[in-house]
Amino acid sequence: MKLTKIITEEYETLSEQKIAKEHAPSTIYQTLLGAYQLWLEECTLIEEKNAEEEWGNYAEDIRVSEKYKAASENATHFISECTHTDIFQLSKEIVRFEEHFEFSESGLFLSAIINEHYKRYTDSPYLIHTKKYVHAMNYLGFELDGAEIHIIGDAGHNLGYLMSSGTIIVNGDTRMGIGSFMENGKIVVCGNAEDAIGFKMKGGEILIQKNAGMRVGYGLEGGTITLYGNCGSELGQISGGEVYIEGSIDMSKGPIEESDREKTKIFHKGKQIFPKKE
Repeated sequence: MKLTKIITEEYETLSEQKIAKEHAPSTIYQTLLGAYQLWLEECTLIEEKNAEEEWGNYAEDIRVSEKYKAASENATHFISECTHTDIFQLSKEIVRFEEHFEFSESGLFLSAIINEHYKRYTDSPYLIHTKKYVHAMNYLGFELDGAEIHIIGDAGHNLGYLMSSGTIIVNGDTRMGIGSFMENGKIVVCGNAEDAIGFKMKGGEILIQKNAGMRVGYGLEGGTITLYGNCGSELGQISGGEVYIEGSIDMSKGPIEESDREKTKIFHKGKQIFPKKE
């Protein structure tokens, strides 16, 4: 079975028209853009605080949490007046800040806006436009809980990080670590994915239409990963869950790395290859 190209250019146009018709832009849009600019500066301060206080091994988690918290607090001031079109338009307009040092973390801001908006209106999908960006946005779908996000373009690192439910569809490629610490939900990537798909993933489903990098399923604890293209080296070190691979597997760095034989199943072209059946 092959995935179809879920988001085509025709779909993109229809979706934009549908969103514009059903969710007209509000007067709050400029406020939203201004809040994003202020958030970028808050992120700079958080980085400076990190450097001063030396947060150590947990620095990455702390700074990401602080940046998401700052975005969520900003969102509560205007989210009741915000529309789907405002969010989509923001994702297109922030390209002008692409050279800002903190731009790569913009997925945290968009995720906070979507999560807060969905809590109030439970209305999906949300469209995010990344097609013409040089630098991909990390952490899109951060802590997603129920909403559906369609990303027109590529996504950066840690797509769907700490996601608990909902759906993310990417009409392009993704960077490393998609579905990390994911508890449930579904991620569909119509292009390629880089390394460490499903790191520490506990449940849910990830589907990749094309190829993946190294360490597919590394640290996987539950859920399902389906890869329709080729798989990079160092497959294994899986604690639980199932991995299905339709393309080739790179064994240049050795065989499948040791995984939990009671809780893990790996299939290649429909045949179970780990643990091998007697």
